[in-house]
Amino acid sequence: MKRLALIAAAVALLAPAALAAVKPASLFTDHVVLQRDAKVNIWGTADAGEKVSVSIAGQKVETAADKDGRWSVQLAPMKAARSLEITIAGSNTVTLKDVAVGDVWVCSGQSNMRFTLGGTRDAAEALKAADHPDIRLFRVREHPSPEPMEGFAATLGWEPCTPASAKGITGVGYFFCVEVQKSAGVPIGLLESSWGGTPAQNWTSAAGLAGDPALKRYLDAFEAQKKNAADAVASYPARLAEWQKQADQAKADGKPAPAKPRAPVQWQGPTTLYNAMIHPMVRFPIKGAIWYQGEANAFSIGDATLYAKLFPAMIGSWRTAWGAEFPFFFVQLPNYRKHADKPTDTPWARIRESQAKALALPGTGMACTIDVGESGNLHPTDKHDVGHRLALVARATVYGEKIEYAGPTYDSMKVEEGKVRVKFTHVGGGLIAGPPEGALIAPPDEAPKSGADKLVGFAVAGADKVFHWADATIEPSTGSGQGGDSVVLTCPAVKEPVAVRYGWADSPECNLYNKAGLPAPPFRTDDW
Repeated sequence: MKRLALIAAAVALLAPAALAAVKPASLFTDHVVLQRDAKVNIWGTADAGEKVSVSIAGQKVETAADKDGRWSVQLAPMKAARSLEITIAGSNTVTLKDVAVGDVWVCSGQSNMRFTLGGTRDAAEALKAADHPDIRLFRVREHPSPEPMEGFAATLGWEPCTPASAKGITGVGYFFCVEVQKSAGVPIGLLESSWGGTPAQNWTSAAGLAGDPALKRYLDAFEAQKKNAADAVASYPARLAEWQKQADQAKADGKPAPAKPRAPVQWQGPTTLYNAMIHPMVRFPIKGAIWYQGEANAFSIGDATLYAKLFPAMIGSWRTAWGAEFPFFFVQLPNYRKHADKPTDTPWARIRESQAKALALPGTGMACTIDVGESGNLHPTDKHDVGHRLALVARATVYGEKIEYAGPTYDSMKVEEGKVRVKFTHVGGGLIAGPPEGALIAPPDEAPKSGADKLVGFAVAGADKVFHWADATIEPSTGSGQGGDSVVLTCPAVKEPVAVRYGWADSPECNLYNKAGLPAPPFRTDDW
């Protein structure tokens, strides 16, 4: 009998290991924020055929895991809520606590999105105030994959926003979400998936790149990369064994060992970050996305110009994967490098133009940051103004506030007896030179000064395509009670102007604002 009891005890200990415990996907942890007013998918793994139920706020949905052990359920839309629990039951039970229902915003891009709150210009003050129970943070760890992944390689799960948890989260995303949360009045999920130094093609799905012949070259190069990587992995054991032989012989001969071959490392390429850091969340409903990237595509005029196709393709590939045309707001690259003494053409100017062209897509918005960069710093520390300007777009276009959310935006030009009249939209009460007092939250030392005497940054060219600096005057409106919406340009060196450029350089000196305190994005009227 004693032997039978021991056997029974051993079987009982082994039994749990024989079953695959019900486990939700890594997006579903304590403190998770589910998207309000949307059908929410919850998924995970279990034993093949195992019955699984998911319960929350009076809803209970049942399913069974497929032959591969995957299961998924869909919940009916819910209104904003807090302090809920999700119970996931099968052979075991998983309970997720402190669940909220609100708005989820994906924050993605390269290093200026990854730039942490703890490194920002006003970090000390921001971190003191970073106790926000209605904001939860989730960061995807950096990982590439040559094929789409079902789950993330690594995460820390959802965390309430506290000074400790916020310190390592995206500064831009943090300031954006704090302001949006105040506007929306609902819980906010900040879902960060970013990686420094990464080009947009790495964040685009294979289908998104394949849809345009000009972008398919990224995929063609990717296939060669995959083969090289696979060959490196396959050959590494033999190279390591050969090295060991040589190292042993060198030791026997009293000689230094040769350098040990490096193990193949994770590599990036087109689609790899979409596959590993975006695709695993596309079943998770979101309110929208914010994006800060472009530096890694600004190495040449050609690459920067191609970005006008690549960036919309990336946005479209995400929306297709989610099956929703969610709001997508992005940062136009700031000023960087030295000021130019004369009008010039640069990849950074072209990237900004390519970014602005994405505004032709529905549901997009742009935060101009041409005044908050730093000439000698690729990673400017003023992320507060960047997050604020993104939040203005969301507050106006998503949450319905009656506020100005963009700087003076080029509308049209007209040549009048040697002068050029440039008209703008988004004049925000009128055009001004220099930002109004207090417009910038955390201005860098190089930011334009308030109340400038002279408008700068405009250049004109004639048929010879040679640009010269122009004198610029804001023309006040008559009888409207509002400031002007036009700038008149003159240039003695150009008698018959045909084209205008504004802020067209790496780090342009330009200072056109509206009275709402937002800068005019750089633009050109030519296509040279």
